[in-house]
Amino acid sequence: MSVVRRPWHQLSIDKLQEALSESRLCQRDHWADFNADQFAELYDGKITSVLDRLLPAKTVTIRRRLSDPWFDGECRQSKREVRRLERSSRRLKTPEATAA
Repeated sequence: MSVVRRPWHQLSIDKLQEALSESRLCQRDHWADFNADQFAELYDGKITSVLDRLLPAKTVTIRRRLSDPWFDGECRQSKREVRRLERSSRRLKTPEATAA
């Protein structure tokens, strides 16, 4: 299966704000020329073009892997419980929580 994604972790908020502030979206004198539908199209188009410039979308392939036959409901429940305890231990940061 292929999906299109953007590397959001690379987004620079400063660059995004700069690019948007230079666009017609932030120029109030141009707003009077638009009705609601046109303004929505302008917004969508400008946001998309800025993101395409700053964070080009990439097509990635996701390969699903079948679960191992031994990984049954009991294993899944145990793993879920371990993850819950790990989160609790990280949150509480006490020796007792870590021991649990």
